[in-house]
Amino acid sequence: MERTRITDRLDNSVPRCKNNCGFAGNANWSGYCSMCYKNKFGSLDVPAHNTKQPTNIKPIKESRKSMKSSKSLTLSATDKPQTKKPEEGKSKIGLKLPRTKITMNSPHKQSATTEVKTDRQNSLASLERVNIPFQEVTAELNDLLSSVKRSQAQDIVDSTKAFMTQFQSPDCAVHPEETVKKIQNYFLAMSYSLYNTDTYKSLSVNTKDSLFLALENYVITHVYKSIFCLPSTDDEFLDSSLRRQMLCLSWITTENIDCHLQLDKTEVKHAVQLCKEEIWSLDKRYTPRQKLSSIVSLSKHINNALHCSQGHAASADDFLPALIFILIQSAPPFLASNVRFIERFAPADLVNSGESAYYFTNFLGAVNFLENVSCDQLKHVTPELFDEMAVECMRKEDLL
Repeated sequence: MERTRITDRLDNSVPRCKNNCGFAGNANWSGYCSMCYKNKFGSLDVPAHNTKQPTNIKPIKESRKSMKSSKSLTLSATDKPQTKKPEEGKSKIGLKLPRTKITMNSPHKQSATTEVKTDRQNSLASLERVNIPFQEVTAELNDLLSSVKRSQAQDIVDSTKAFMTQFQSPDCAVHPEETVKKIQNYFLAMSYSLYNTDTYKSLSVNTKDSLFLALENYVITHVYKSIFCLPSTDDEFLDSSLRRQMLCLSWITTENIDCHLQLDKTEVKHAVQLCKEEIWSLDKRYTPRQKLSSIVSLSKHINNALHCSQGHAASADDFLPALIFILIQSAPPFLASNVRFIERFAPADLVNSGESAYYFTNFLGAVNFLENVSCDQLKHVTPELFDEMAVECMRKEDLL
């Protein structure tokens, strides 16, 4: 039976580029992939920051009305609020935030009685033990706050403190969609405040960019374990199902999916190993920006591996099968959760334009293929062989 290219066998839910180049298209680029859109229109530029005041968002100043003004707030990553008042005549602007107390997946409290029974439970336990860099992101933001006017620093401190108090209740575990909306709205409001209000008019664009990035790192890092693999969603189920699927496909060869990687070459092996490391590093990245950066690095390693294999630059028909093959060989435990985390919290300009959007769109295409793959989409594989090998892999991985 004649079989089509793997890039033509993706689920219809992943639109292809209007230019028929083989890569996934994007509605934000009029149906083209980022490369074809740039070639046709000359630019992928989109507004990096909001120039219009976001609608249906509680104004920053209004959200702080209930907050008591403080002459000294200390940005800290410790558990207990610092109540000691500053010495008279001295003041220090910073952010003093209580540690979040979410009942599930708390980023600041580890369970000593976690009972690990399955591979998935072991993965969740390892997530609970990760060393999130609270001190580093706190120091980064503190340094920037000390370099701006006191009134500007105080405005950021108060607005962030008002926002973070929302994570002291279990509501974000019960209503994850509201949690996503709160975080998105907070960053929209802070972006508008930084770039479009008189409060920060005196700051340079570079300083505003640095402040917003440090603020993003601080907030997302401190609530990470409460918003990653959100409770009350099917994230955990999708993670388990997708990893099970990848483990059941671990027997396939490069030939089965039109992959042109020549794994017998030393330089290709090295590049593939770097790819796997980038995939596994997704679980050690705590902001959507960092996770997207890992996907970009992964994609560049794949292109390098293909170049070493073929002696020329990779095409779309080369890239996607190689990505699928490496994902199968890596079988990361939180692949679905990482994808959804990026979709929920990544800045719009990163997922709508540029190389991060280009590679992430194709990453989604690879995940979609893995979710829906069947023997008809593989070369030289009969239904009997497909079922036989799946059962053997399940038995090997103790999944039966």
